[in-house]
Amino acid sequence: MAFHPGSFLHAVRSLPAPYLAARALGRLGVGGAWRRRVEFLSARDARVLCKAPDILTRAMQTAGMDPGLLARRLAGARVAEIGCGRHIG
Repeated sequence: MAFHPGSFLHAVRSLPAPYLAARALGRLGVGGAWRRRVEFLSARDARVLCKAPDILTRAMQTAGMDPGLLARRLAGARVAEIGCGRHIG
């Protein structure tokens, strides 16, 4: 992937410093489990608890389904979200 200075500057301004440092060390081949842990715990997504439900709701609306029906059927249930991204959800 080509380097784009604008996206680099945006990342520096918007992402937490520990996350950026962990990513940079990973690109250099430095670190192991401790580096991945710092990256995970510093990532913005780890602190956004409503991200998975928002994604599901939007996907259901796009498919023409009623998210309210799912919410009513799952009332009181415990749901585990397993993410398909870089980090385990």
